[in-house]
Amino acid sequence: MHVYILKTLLAPTFFYSHSTVHPIAKRFLRVSKMAICRCGMETTKLTSWTDRNPGRQFLNCSICGFVRWVDPPMCARALVVNPGLIRSMNRLEERVAIASAELWNYRLILFYSWMCFLFFLTSKDLDGNRIGGGGVLLYASN
Repeated sequence: MHVYILKTLLAPTFFYSHSTVHPIAKRFLRVSKMAICRCGMETTKLTSWTDRNPGRQFLNCSICGFVRWVDPPMCARALVVNPGLIRSMNRLEERVAIASAELWNYRLILFYSWMCFLFFLTSKDLDGNRIGGGGVLLYASN
């Protein structure tokens, strides 16, 4: 069905080629047909992320600049809702990236503070006595 829709959309300007597939592999793989532009080059399938066509796929020829939509146009409601959803998703992804960077910084700070603490516990003064309080009372109660 997808190929049929693609053929009807692109019939006047494109023809299709496909590679031969072993008969056993045909059961497991869907044979994908490539759209070839009238200039003879393979087209590239791209996705539009503009406000008027969010998520809509199209074929583009890099040589002659030909463009043909693959997906049907979106309904009016989708044109209103999708850009807002995409913007909110992008904002959330930015917040996650910032939170991940902050978490990494906190982990580094925690690691270095533990290293300093362990260094303090194992260090000795010039006389060879342990500074880190190995068995010494830190405060005395009355």
